[in-house]
Amino acid sequence: MAGSAGDEFVLLLENLAGQDQVVQLADKVIESLASAVHGQRHQPACRLQHRYHGLLRDDGLDAVSLLKNADAAMYKVKELGRTDTSSTAKIVAAVLAQLNLENALRLAVRQQQFALHYQPIIDLEHGGVVAVEALIRWQRADDDPVMPDQFIPVAEETRLIVPLGRWVARTAISQFRQWAEAGWRSTMSRSNVSAAQVFHRDFATDLIGFAR
Repeated sequence: MAGSAGDEFVLLLENLAGQDQVVQLADKVIESLASAVHGQRHQPACRLQHRYHGLLRDDGLDAVSLLKNADAAMYKVKELGRTDTSSTAKIVAAVLAQLNLENALRLAVRQQQFALHYQPIIDLEHGGVVAVEALIRWQRADDDPVMPDQFIPVAEETRLIVPLGRWVARTAISQFRQWAEAGWRSTMSRSNVSAAQVFHRDFATDLIGFAR
């Protein structure tokens, strides 16, 4: 089955033997498209713009979710294709890794698989701790910790940074209050904030509520 809208098309594949079969078929589609416009003025653009496909994965999703995931995969591969001349298999592997990270991050946000590490900020003149900075770490179950530079860009792109940032603020403020009640006096607790959080309508209200 195929349909079109602009430079987009969808293939519904049934009874597949495995992912390799999808890659092989995608290569054949790309070759056919390139052959169809051979010698035309826009041949390079056609080669590039049609160098994508969505993989239908056996994960029990409904038709709407599968199409949504395929659409997301398509745009990711198109973005990669602008600068990457690698094989289709390599591009597909990169996209699947990205989608798997997104799915894992969504689950992590729901299950709160995160921890805050607090880095002291020292006043060199007086030698005391004047503040702490809250640094987020993602501890996946039965796996190594995921560093922020790996998942924060994904959180920004998917806007998961908003609920994630809300958790960071609530947790950091709660910890700071516990330290204050235990007798530790510091001027402030700091954490990084995304622009998506700052412009979210509930940002200020949430901070005020956490601080009460």
